[in-house]
Amino acid sequence: MFRSVVAFAFFAAMLVASEMETTAQEGVACPVNELWSPCARACEPTCIKPQQCYAKCRADSPGGCRCQDGYVRNPNSDQCVLLGEC
Repeated sequence: MFRSVVAFAFFAAMLVASEMETTAQEGVACPVNELWSPCARACEPTCIKPQQCYAKCRADSPGGCRCQDGYVRNPNSDQCVLLGEC
């Protein structure tokens, strides 16, 4: 029982910390077809590798703008485009 309480408390603390990080960055203006993410470009899909990986976000990640779902990063222009526009 104690382990369950500790696990729940840890999960709740991580959730609150994550929400605080996201809320702190709400004022960031990202380019077209991008949104702010605490993981920034970690495992972001690109024209060359369009499949998104699901690696864990590092705790020390600075955060930043990344492509919205359905878009990939064009390495030539550094813009988020539809895969057909690569």
